[in-house]
Amino acid sequence: MPTRIGEAERIGGSDRLPIWRIALSEEPTAEWRRRFLRLAHEGGIFHGPQIRVEAGTLVFEIEPSALRLACDKIDQWIAGTNGVPVAVPTANAILVVDDEHEVTRLARDMLQPVGWRAHVPCRITHRPGQPRVADGRRAPGASRHGA
Repeated sequence: MPTRIGEAERIGGSDRLPIWRIALSEEPTAEWRRRFLRLAHEGGIFHGPQIRVEAGTLVFEIEPSALRLACDKIDQWIAGTNGVPVAVPTANAILVVDDEHEVTRLARDMLQPVGWRAHVPCRITHRPGQPRVADGRRAPGASRHGA
């Protein structure tokens, strides 16, 4: 069963979208390739030919800022393809921030049913002349009737 050997190596592409290569310990079978690519395409990072298996290497296109995430996911997909159980988070998380509390509540109500864990920060309330902290309490030392 193929495993990753070493780190991703840049082999071409543009500055914006480089092409990377990761060496595998052995050339995978056709069945292994099919299963790996199915996991990779389901993972939401790569689409179509953005990732492929060429002989004993994985070749993929990804922005440099997303390379670490891609390598972590590739490791998970290799493990899953090799039959190793991989712990997968049950929900994605997103921070919803808007100055309209109703918008943040609406976003949370829309995202949670489709598997997102939405964190909506506390409502910020403020009266002119009266310092407040984010949860609406008066700041330490603030007078009850304003400054």
